[in-house]
Amino acid sequence: MTDETNDIENSDEFDDPESNSTEELSDDSTPPLLISTQYIKDISFESPASPNIFLDPVAVPNVDVRIDVMARSLGDNRFETNLKIEASANSGDRPIFIVDLTYSCIAKIGDVPADHVQPLVMIEAPRLIFPFARAVVADITRDGGFQPLMINPIDFVELYRQRVASHGATS
Repeated sequence: MTDETNDIENSDEFDDPESNSTEELSDDSTPPLLISTQYIKDISFESPASPNIFLDPVAVPNVDVRIDVMARSLGDNRFETNLKIEASANSGDRPIFIVDLTYSCIAKIGDVPADHVQPLVMIEAPRLIFPFARAVVADITRDGGFQPLMINPIDFVELYRQRVASHGATS
């Protein structure tokens, strides 16, 4: 019986720096987009029909969700991206609940071409923070006494294209 061990520690493959085919990243390299902070900037929940809405509940309310993205430069390649979610549920002309959330992040942009900055800030940053904003909306509607409002995934590329098209048409 032979005793063969394949210890990584004993392997010469990892001792020779020239055998390593991957390039090392320098300590000062920054990814194209880094979310350093995310936070609730503004939130509001209203249930104008309570408590009557709980005494005479509506089977299926009409729910309307509006999404918008705004951003501003903070200098030093940092941007604040604001994801605005407005949602309302109505039964006819009777409002059931209204949610207004601005969920924000501070994003640092790495060394990218100038024409990539706006798509990173207006598409990728909101795409990354959307799941957290969605959870806030679901929690606040549930805590308000209603079924959690689960917002469907958003196509931020299409939202960006619509925004560019509408601003291009008005310029």
